[in-house]
Amino acid sequence: GSLTVTGGAGEYSDGIAAENLTISGSATVTATGGASSDWGTGIYVDNNLTISDSASVTAKGGSAPSDGTSFGLSSGDITVSDSATVNATGGSAGYTYGIYAGDKGEGGITINGNANVTAAGGSGFWSEGLDTNEYINITGGTLTAIGNSYAIRIYSEVNEEYTVPDGYTYYVNGSTTPSTTPLTGDGSTTKITPDHRYAKIEVAASEYIEPGITGPTAMTLTEGYTAAATGVYTVTGTDVTVTKTSGNEKITWNDDTKKLEIAAGLPAGTYPVVLTVANGQQSESITFTLTVNAAGETNPPEGTTPPEGTTPPEGTNPSEGTTSTNPGNNNSGNNKDKPNTDDNSNMLLWLLIGGMSLTLASWFDVQQKAQRV
Repeated sequence: GSLTVTGGAGEYSDGIAAENLTISGSATVTATGGASSDWGTGIYVDNNLTISDSASVTAKGGSAPSDGTSFGLSSGDITVSDSATVNATGGSAGYTYGIYAGDKGEGGITINGNANVTAAGGSGFWSEGLDTNEYINITGGTLTAIGNSYAIRIYSEVNEEYTVPDGYTYYVNGSTTPSTTPLTGDGSTTKITPDHRYAKIEVAASEYIEPGITGPTAMTLTEGYTAAATGVYTVTGTDVTVTKTSGNEKITWNDDTKKLEIAAGLPAGTYPVVLTVANGQQSESITFTLTVNAAGETNPPEGTTPPEGTTPPEGTNPSEGTTSTNPGNNNSGNNKDKPNTDDNSNMLLWLLIGGMSLTLASWFDVQQKAQRV
């Protein structure tokens, strides 16, 4: 479906305003801010804006006076993916932005899945194509930014620059005129700076590899061990670095061998370590746990039987067929029908006494009969 909206005139004028907004399913949306005395925005989203599934969005900021502001599109976090297209242009105002990502002081823009984003500032004292507070993540697609003051600005970065990742194709110009000279990013020295008024970044989805790390997750040593190291970790990704982000100082990352090195001297205990692989756009972490056993500590293999002659731990039941150590007080529910051995012994004693009494009584009876005769 399609939607076309324009904000009315007022102090603040938004074509679309929402707390969170998702545009998808091949939808076509055109939103324009109206004339305002302070602030005019084509699309304003308080938190998260997601545009996907081949949707097409055109957002244009409304006009504002020389001390006012105009945004084509303004949001906290912005994600454009899956062949979606976005064209955002700031209106005529003192301060005008094509796209402003990170409205509340944090956030940025993510472009993937062959999406295409164009951000252009309008006519004004200060004009920026794309302004973000924290990041620009491009893992597949195209970003074009044009502004008389900045093409691209990342507020939180040193010198507010964008470092083009290794292998990315990009174009820059000191004027707003598009450049046709392709350059290749190296992830370090290739930057889009405040001097650039035009910038374009192209990333084929096949060129980008997400950060990844696999390898050992556990190791056991005993107190008094000599210096040791883990096995090798496998690190993947476009323009990535590995950092130990938490863990004991005696456990360090060796980037040449791709191993964790463990210095001697750790006492008995458990030592978790977190390794993070990142490229400034995405990150992945793995946790490794070192266990140091106390010297002389042994743990019998699971399932072993105590040596012959040892006493079973308190509270355990003797094996079937053995004699209880206290049969007279065996009140276990499993043995409630089992005869008491003490009761059997007493019964035998009474039978013997009863037999003797009967024998004596018979003898006295014979003697009395003999005397009568």
